[in-house]
Formats: sequence, C-alpha cells, structure tokens
Amino acid sequence: MCLILQNQEIIILNQKDQYANLKFSVSNIIHVGYLGICYLFYTLLINKRTRLNLRGSLYKAYRLGVIAIILICLYQILAFQFNLPFDIIFRQSTHGNVQGSRLYGPCGEASMLSYYLAPSLFLMLLNIKKYKKDMIWIALGILIGVLCYSSTFFVGLVLSLIPLLVKFLLHIKEKKSTGYLIAVVVVLIGTVIAIAIEWDYIEKAIFKFFDTIGAKNLSGSIRTEAFQRMAIIGFEYPFGVGFGSSRSKDLLSTWLCNIGIVGVIIFVIVMINYLNVCLKQNKTYECIPFILCVILAMISVPEPYNLFIWVLMFFGIYGTKGNNITSRDDILEKQIYQLWWF
Repeated sequence: MCLILQNQEIIILNQKDQYANLKFSVSNIIHVGYLGICYLFYTLLINKRTRLNLRGSLYKAYRLGVIAIILICLYQILAFQFNLPFDIIFRQSTHGNVQGSRLYGPCGEASMLSYYLAPSLFLMLLNIKKYKKDMIWIALGILIGVLCYSSTFFVGLVLSLIPLLVKFLLHIKEKKSTGYLIAVVVVLIGTVIAIAIEWDYIEKAIFKFFDTIGAKNLSGSIRTEAFQRMAIIGFEYPFGVGFGSSRSKDLLSTWLCNIGIVGVIIFVIVMINYLNVCLKQNKTYECIPFILCVILAMISVPEPYNLFIWVLMFFGIYGTKGNNITSRDDILEKQIYQLWWF
C-alpha cells in the first residue's frame, strides 16, 4: 500500500516522530520483520512439545523478569537522587536523563514501563498463593508505576481493580481459602502506605493525568492531534497506507493509519475469538493481563512487538501452572491454531 500511495502527498506522523509525506522506507520492511519474529516466537510457545516443558517454568522466568525491572527502577530513584550513573548501565537511548524525576527503567519512556508493569503486577497477584513474598514486590511495583507520572499506569491500575474486586467478592461469597484475601489486603495496605509517603508526587501526577486526557497540556494536545490526523487517514484509506509507515502516539491510531479500518476490524474479530477460547479454557482471569496490555497499547504505546505481550497471550490460553498437557488442551488445540492463523 505504501508503494501504491506514496505519490499522493499523504501527510503521516512517521517513525522519526515528524509529520512528512508518505514514502516507502526501510521501516516498512523492518516492522514486518519485527512482527515475523513475534509470530515465530509465539508459534514456538504454543507448539505441543514446547508447552509441555514451558507452561510452569515460563511463569517463573517471567516473574523474575518483573522483579528485575522493579529493582532497576529502585536503583534509578537512587540514581536521580544522588546523581549516580543509570542510562550508561541499563539503557541505550538518545533520551538520556532528560525526563527528570520520571521513572522509565530500561524502557524507552515512562509509558512503556507503565504498560509493562500494570498487566505484569496483575498476573503476579493471580499467583500470590504460590509466591506469597510477591506481596512486597507488587506494592513496590505499584509505587514505581505511580512515580512514572504516566496516565498509562493510572488507567491500567483502575482497569485492574475492577476484576480484582469481583474476584475478592466471589472469594468472600464462596468462603474459599483466605490466602488470596489476606494477600489482597496486605497489598492494598502496603500500597496505601506507599502512596501516603509519596502523596505530593502523586497529587501532581493525578492533575497531569486529567490535563493530558483533556488535551489541556502539551502532551495531551500533541496526542490528540496525532490521533485525529492518523485516524482520519485510516478511514480515507480503508486498507491503510502500509504496515510500518506511521508511528503515532498510540497503537489504535497507528494501526488505523497503517492497516486501515479493515485491518483494525479484523484485529477486533481476532480478539473476540481469543476471549472465546480463553473462556472455554476457564481462564477468565488469566487472559486479563494480555487484554489489559492491548487496551493500554491502544491508548498510549504504538509498538506491539515486545515479546512480553506474546507471553501474556500464551498465559491467557494455557495458564501459568503446571507443565502437563491436559485433554482439554488437545480438544481446543485445533481451535487455537485456527485462531492464530486467522
């Protein structure tokens, strides 16, 4: 599509974050390559032999990854406070320390860190019975997310509280094990204490969040303009202007521009089928981290290539516990592959 349309003087927000005429470039090839790597990675994950060895151990590795990111961010707080080296150790980026006291860890920016943390912390809370010490890591993760001053994390936190509250009430109604209830209470208490300590920073973050979504500050106005201009292109050219052509401020307007309204509709159909498969697998809560990740990307982060997204998709169908393959897996395997190839 990019080769066909590049002579029509279509103005897009390109990969360099500049408004420019549409033209074919190496990014059109590179981004298809990124997607191809993710496709191969996920195909290997859902392979029957791989699932047998990875279903339980993959979560252990993912959990350690989340803890590592939290530790890096804790060090970044100290680095900002005492002028210690950070970027040169953990991050190669042209941004440097220009973001001031906002935490971004090893990620490109604070919003990218936020859309990794929010679904990951939710996943850890689902497995709190097995890893009770994770209550501390979850509370620290929430504090770090708040200190990112990113609207992405606040949206993720609010969306996470809804299913957690439902699960909490069901535990009380069904009089299940108190382990989960105690974990939730401890995490909430720890979070409240952490928020109370950093309230001055959090108050600023809340005002910044409402200014951003209301397009009252520079960040909000830039995002609103980018969304409107790229979304309009998606409706003018239903099949888009070419995968990898535009990089807007969020995944929805990026895809509306690149793959058009037709491509976005197909993606929505795939997501509906994915939820259907998860529900048939009785993985109602396990699929929430992936869905949460997609929602956050749609409003803030334009890249779908981070491998953790695809791991969360895997957890949504197969869960995080055990390395054995059940008969239910075999029954639904054909459906899962049909979904994936579609």
